[in-house]
This record gives sequence, C-alpha cells and structure tokens, in this order.
Amino acid sequence: MLVKNAKAFNLGLLLIVSFAIVFYVIMFMPLFKGKTTIIYADDMFNSLAKGSTYFIPKYMEKTHKFVGKPLDMTIGMKDGSEAEKAALLFNKNGSNAVVAGDKVTLSGGDFGKTLLAAENDADLMFNDRGAEVAAKYGYDEKEVMYIWHSALKGVKKDLDKQERFEESLFLDEAIGKVIEPGYNFYGIKPEKVKDHIGLLVGFLSFYVIYTLWFGYSIYELFNGMGLTMTKAKARKE
Repeated sequence: MLVKNAKAFNLGLLLIVSFAIVFYVIMFMPLFKGKTTIIYADDMFNSLAKGSTYFIPKYMEKTHKFVGKPLDMTIGMKDGSEAEKAALLFNKNGSNAVVAGDKVTLSGGDFGKTLLAAENDADLMFNDRGAEVAAKYGYDEKEVMYIWHSALKGVKKDLDKQERFEESLFLDEAIGKVIEPGYNFYGIKPEKVKDHIGLLVGFLSFYVIYTLWFGYSIYELFNGMGLTMTKAKARKE
C-alpha cells in the first residue's frame, strides 16, 4: 500500500482504531444498570416513545361514530389455525364467524363495536394488563393482538372492495395508532422526556460526535493514500 501523506494516514488510523475501541469495548460493556450502552439507550427511547404515543382514548372516542355499521364479509388469514383464533375474537365480540380453511366469514356483526373491542384489548395491553386479554380469549395476549392486527387488515381489504372508504381509512389509522402500539409497547415502562432531558441530550450529542468521528477517520485514511476528490479542470476546446 502506497502512503502519500503519512501525517493524514496516521491521523485516520488513530481515529479509526479509537473508534473501534469505543464501539467494541465501551459500547458493549454493562455500564448502565447492568446493561450495555446500546441496550440501555434502546430501552430508554422505547420508554420515551411510549410516554408520548398514547392515542388510544382519542381513537376509541372517534370509533363510536361507526357503531351500527354492518360487518358482513369474508377475510383471509395466514392458515387455518390463525383463522380459528380470529373467529374466536369476532365471536366473542358480537359477530357470527364461520371458518372454512384459512377463510373467516363474518355475519351479523357491528363494525364499530368490533373495532372498539379490539381497541379496548389494545388499551389493556398498552397499560400492561395483558393477563386480562389472555383470560378473555384463552390464549397468549401478544398473539391475540397479532391476530387482531392480521384480521383487521383483512377487514380493511374487504371494506375497500365494498367501497366503504370512510371506514377503511379510519380502520387503517386505528391499526397504526392503536393496535400496533398496544402490541409494541406491551411490558415497556412509559417515561416522560422532561424526566430524562440531560441523558437524552447526552445520547444525541454523542451520536452526532460519533458519526463525525467515523466519517473523519475514513476521510483522513483515504487522504493519506492520495485518494481525494478534486474539482475537474475546465476543458478547453
């Protein structure tokens, strides 16, 4: 390897080695309450996210306008086992659900009331009361929310076919703002940003410095090897 600028190359090498030491040693040592820096930061940001994403009551209030809308359709699930579990959810909440293979045919149900039931289950999960959800349906609470998610996606597809676009658009929002948070934030302790502002600023500042550190080390290494970008000279005719 030909080094054309030893000073720049040595600086780049020093920076990349120190970067590697920080990344592979410090970042993976249990420095924060027995957790590595990466895991602790991930847990903290998840807790902060949970503390600022509680939209469930607002969506449940909006859902009441859809009470009385029919829920008559056939939806597809991944397989027969999931279809049976989905049918149980609908049967428990006012619909007549019949399974045939991986398909679930719904009749006599109420779209608004069914969605409210799913949202209520999500609310219980969000507030770490999953045992109540499991007791209601007889299987694991996280799987209940997974099945709700898959089944409601199927309901949305059929609503689109029926050209019931108002319900379909609202259901899509509710899945993202209610059902998914209920699943994703289950078991996570909610925290407020104001209670961790110092640590938050520290992590974000370190992230910026760390990114520049790596980028500058690569730049100096290539600069030391003579691999630089220069503006092309104007071509004379």
